[in-house]
Amino acid sequence: MAIQQTITFTKSDGAFANYTEAQADINSAVTETSQKTALEAARTAGDFTVVAEFDPINQQVTYVRTWDEDGYNAYKASHTTTGNANKTALEASGWTVTEAVATV
Repeated sequence: MAIQQTITFTKSDGAFANYTEAQADINSAVTETSQKTALEAARTAGDFTVVAEFDPINQQVTYVRTWDEDGYNAYKASHTTTGNANKTALEASGWTVTEAVATV
């Protein structure tokens, strides 16, 4: 069984021309860099695949990660606190962050 995690970042007053600009702004708002490091390690280990999209009209970045169930559970168990801290920091920076999780 796989887990599909969809995370959407929207900045209503954003003026990003492309994904790179939007991602740079997201990265600058993130305070807990250990979460990013853990995601890179999980991706490199093959725990998930990811598709990233940028919608310039809605100033929205969407990541759809398809996780191995064990990898997802391990990641969430060790990074829920840092994920919550980063969401708070992103929202303080003007981003709206939503997450949807489904078994696929």
